Amino acid sequence: MLDLTMVDLPGMIKVPIAGQPADIEDQIKKLIMSFITQKNALILAISAANQDIANSDALKLAAEVDPEGERTIGVVTKIDLMDEGTNALDLLSGKHYKLALGYYGVKCRSQQNIIDNMSVRDALENEKRFFTNHKDYTSRSKTLGIPYLTKRLNIILVQHIKRCIPMISKQIQLGIAEKEREI
Repeated sequence: MLDLTMVDLPGMIKVPIAGQPADIEDQIKKLIMSFITQKNALILAISAANQDIANSDALKLAAEVDPEGERTIGVVTKIDLMDEGTNALDLLSGKHYKLALGYYGVKCRSQQNIIDNMSVRDALENEKRFFTNHKDYTSRSKTLGIPYLTKRLNIILVQHIKRCIPMISKQIQLGIAEKEREI
């Protein structure tokens, strides 16, 4: 198995609340940037479908360090909470903002589902039923949901590792040469 680290970074905070430092937004941005600026890092940019994608903090930060969208994977949540008569098809197809690794739509458990102790298995079935039965998503239902996202992430990760191996190997060789010079 590959040694892999996944870091769940905090979302951006715009207005500090009681007990938070006044510069909390800057602190969080600095923390996020310390991870996503690394060239071998994949960026999972999570955005809510029921909000304007132009206001996505995740995509904005990703664009700062990955302007071509080569390392950024878009995950669109809350598709089930969109206003009636709207859908996320344009967003999922990359019409608004292109990402080389694409966008993946998911429907997660709601807070009420968690309070009601809905199992992950039941939530996945619920998600599958939603995409299969929704008039706008039926034709794409096989490419939506957490199971599909999981499969795609595995494929993307393997491809990314293959692309990064030469760079990592070069860094290791340079490190070895440096230590040999010191010795």
